[in-house]
Amino acid sequence: MTEHVILIEYTSKNRFQYVIFLLGLFHYKMACADALWHTHIQPKEEHDDENSLYQHIGILKPGFRRIHNPTWDVIITMSHTIVRKYVATTDGLDAAWSKPTLHNRDELLYIDLCQAMNTGDIGRVEVSFLPWIYIFKATSKDKYLSQISRFLNNLQFNWPESLSDIIQMNLLCNPTGKSVVFRAVDWLVDTLEHIIKESPLIEIYQSCHVTMGNAFHLQHQTIWHSVLNMTKTIKKTIGVYE
Repeated sequence: MTEHVILIEYTSKNRFQYVIFLLGLFHYKMACADALWHTHIQPKEEHDDENSLYQHIGILKPGFRRIHNPTWDVIITMSHTIVRKYVATTDGLDAAWSKPTLHNRDELLYIDLCQAMNTGDIGRVEVSFLPWIYIFKATSKDKYLSQISRFLNNLQFNWPESLSDIIQMNLLCNPTGKSVVFRAVDWLVDTLEHIIKESPLIEIYQSCHVTMGNAFHLQHQTIWHSVLNMTKTIKKTIGVYE
């Protein structure tokens, strides 16, 4: 009996076993921002700390301008110095100095993620998964922790290389075709859904259905589905076998 029921689904394609649910980078990015909020902004004890992100946001006001234009070599040298001195690492972490350097580390992780997504650098986005997995663990974001860990494991070890390449090339899109404006695919889907829901064409289309239904004196408006009634179908089926 079971074999007869699933006869039309005898291949993995017909059973939709090829469907793979992918990670939405837009929602991943929001989860990262929320983790920063819970860690460095929401706690009240952070508000009075002059080295906290809460205080830094108050300093960055509109009208801020760069005061000089350093060369690229100077920028590279400065970046290495900043990372060694002001960003937390696993070696030689001083207790008094650890808090602000941890702030800097987490903030730079988020900035790097934003820049990687905007430029379409999916490799950098993939590299960001592991440190954020630890942050999600610390902030009790268990669902994101589980899903991203599973996705990363499948992407690097379980899925065929050709499939992983296809997935990597389709996590981001560029609707405008311009540089530094890549967007996550789930962001595009959410945006289109919002546009459709807010469009006046939806109400016009519904009004046309109602008007046509009234014009032809239909008993049931076409915008509503009738209650499922299988009585006639069952009777005809029985008649065939009788």
